[in-house]
Amino acid sequence: MDFTAINISVHGSLNSGATASAGNESNKPCWACHGTKTGIYANQSDQPVNDHGSTYKSSPRKCEDCHINGSILFNAPGLTEHIMPGQKLTQHITQ
Repeated sequence: MDFTAINISVHGSLNSGATASAGNESNKPCWACHGTKTGIYANQSDQPVNDHGSTYKSSPRKCEDCHINGSILFNAPGLTEHIMPGQKLTQHITQ
């Protein structure tokens, strides 16, 4: 995994509110899609100790799990242009 690339990408701050030990901070974005989430964020304490959870490969979260209105997770912006029947670029930004 190229942690430098993910950390400078648009998803680099994903799951930034999660708790993690000093050596695991760079795993926060990974846990958001591929980890176990029991609250608002996917924390280190939510992850299996000796293995990956079921969301790791078999059922990672999809874009619409975080970006479609009504299912916004991790404070993700609502985006609808990449889904059917999406017709135009629409982004909902809140401050």
